[in-house]
Amino acid sequence: MISDYTAGDKVKIVEHVLKEGERVASVCLRYNISRKTLYEWIKRYQSAQNGFEEHAFASRIPKGQSHWKSLPLDVERKIIEIVRHFPGHSSKNLTNLINSQFEKPVVSSFYIQKLLERYGLNTLPNRLEYQNQGKKISRPDTIDRQNLVNQALSGRSVKEISQNHNVSRKLIYKWKNRYESNEFNPSALKDAIPKGDSHYKATSPEVKQKILDIVFSHPDWSLRQLAQNVPQVDGRPIIGYFGLQRLLEREGLNRQKSRLAWVGSQQADVPIMVPQQET
Repeated sequence: MISDYTAGDKVKIVEHVLKEGERVASVCLRYNISRKTLYEWIKRYQSAQNGFEEHAFASRIPKGQSHWKSLPLDVERKIIEIVRHFPGHSSKNLTNLINSQFEKPVVSSFYIQKLLERYGLNTLPNRLEYQNQGKKISRPDTIDRQNLVNQALSGRSVKEISQNHNVSRKLIYKWKNRYESNEFNPSALKDAIPKGDSHYKATSPEVKQKILDIVFSHPDWSLRQLAQNVPQVDGRPIIGYFGLQRLLEREGLNRQKSRLAWVGSQQADVPIMVPQQET
């Protein structure tokens, strides 16, 4: 692809024609580019000052405030101010609210999402913290959740609870359903994020043992060599490159030196059978 070529690559391709006298057709065929593209590169190359040919191939795509779709800074600041006053709003609701402040729509929901990411305000806790000017905001603990759920169970509007406590309605319904399905047990409102071996992506003991067996047999192999020799099931490795790296880090075997030391210590623990001499 054309996008894979750096400015230096483009200079070398052009010089095949201008300095080495190769035919345009053969160069285009070799590098899988069109003649139109190559002639455009040649034109840029020839227009550049001597010694500055690579600068002629610098990206001309405007970015940031120079991009034609970017908003003026005063408009961005107005949007961020609206976000500060309505931190509990979703990207869609913020978009509708912001567009209502102008004569015609100025932003899309996608633009708002990217803008919030750029300012570090793409999560509710961050927006709440920004609204409170640095006051630390954390997720409601178990007691607060039970209070919100009890309000919902007493018949109070979930929408009203959501607005008063800056918690989404989806979360309140989730806690309410979990509380009811567990016979109103408060412990059901605690975070139930699986970790370690209980996580759905955790490496099984069988896979872990197979990897350790490979490491034991080839402690001098690099991480790439180990990954290339991982057993496969249905044409797919039992563990990916990143998963292998994390597994070795957890076991303290992510360095070749540590793997060699581990194998040496394992071998030292194996009793050596000395044959007895016959009498």
